[in-house]
Amino acid sequence: MATLQRTRSTVPCATHVYESAVIQASVDTVWSSIRSMDFGYNDLIAGAELKSGNCPNEVGSVHELMYKDGTSWTVQLLELSDFRRTLVLDLLERTDGVSVSSCMHQISLKRITQDDTTLAEWSVDFSNDADAQVCQDSRFKRQEELKQMQAYFADNQ
Repeated sequence: MATLQRTRSTVPCATHVYESAVIQASVDTVWSSIRSMDFGYNDLIAGAELKSGNCPNEVGSVHELMYKDGTSWTVQLLELSDFRRTLVLDLLERTDGVSVSSCMHQISLKRITQDDTTLAEWSVDFSNDADAQVCQDSRFKRQEELKQMQAYFADNQ
């Protein structure tokens, strides 16, 4: 039986991914959901479990995110700033077949003063062993997560 072998791209690429979207809800409402680390806005996540730490939003706490497709991520909360409305996660381990040395996610929220909505910004910084395919996949997934955020907060207003 032949085995399918994936060959990684050798195309050099920037290892920084940035996506943003306007969320039709106040920044305080969106921040409350993001900082709780429950990921209720994300239909792809089946559940999350606190693996270490005293509470879900304690800096240094480790969480396992279980996806509906059976894969999981283990992330560590590196920063949570109520002042800046920023959350930073370090991806420690993943079971989805993607292999990179380092992957850091940052979600930042800003108040849009004109209409009291929210600018959500999501950036991902990979180590330099990430290839073009990994970066593009991450870009599409961040776009999808932001769309899910938009839908979730539009439905829950």
